[in-house]
Amino acid sequence: GSVSDSAYTHTGTIGDLRSKSFTYQDNRPFFPADTNQAYTFFGCKVPSWDLMCSAGGLLEFRATIDAQDYDTTTSLASASYPTGVVEPFSFVGASISIDGSAYAYADSVKVSCDNALRTDDYRLRGSGLKLEQLENNLRAISWELSADFDSLTQANRFYSATAAGAYCTIVATFEAPTLIGVSSKPQIIVTIDNARFDDAENGVSGPNPLKQRLSGKGLFDGTDSALTVAVVNADATA
Repeated sequence: GSVSDSAYTHTGTIGDLRSKSFTYQDNRPFFPADTNQAYTFFGCKVPSWDLMCSAGGLLEFRATIDAQDYDTTTSLASASYPTGVVEPFSFVGASISIDGSAYAYADSVKVSCDNALRTDDYRLRGSGLKLEQLENNLRAISWELSADFDSLTQANRFYSATAAGAYCTIVATFEAPTLIGVSSKPQIIVTIDNARFDDAENGVSGPNPLKQRLSGKGLFDGTDSALTVAVVNADATA
């Protein structure tokens, strides 16, 4: 990461997931006693995740978690949060750019990643635990935008007869309202450097203004990461 104006930027790109796992814990209180019961999962990986935001709502992150094992005897840990500003990201601070230009017509965005992990790799090895969840296919990155049918510019990317016309860069930026420095605010910046337009659906369904649903894939162009997620916050380590 890098630091500027008391704000740290942490940048994640597509990389090897081998030997990278985490421990996850949640609390599942008994009913009606309302006493804590911790479930602790070991050897966890994320097979897939979605990042999405719609007009009027908050930025949401949804992930599937696959674990090798779990127990119910580990004590419940105390939650801790970074110092400084901790607040949700909403549509108010969201913006989209397509091919380097601000695109003010979108009312929802969704970016998804399927890590193509094999989650059922068991062996005859005297154990009921599976092996590490490793990639067994190409990672799949997809994106969706719902927007006004403002012109043919985006639809023409789908109709393009050339690869150069069908690909461009899409950037979704989410900014929180409170400063963490002199001029910096917390941000999440999602960049698809080589976004392919696979669909540009639009049609008449009633008296409301026409909408278009744009969607496609994020592909590796041989140089840039197919997907980059940068997080700007006041935390030096995360």
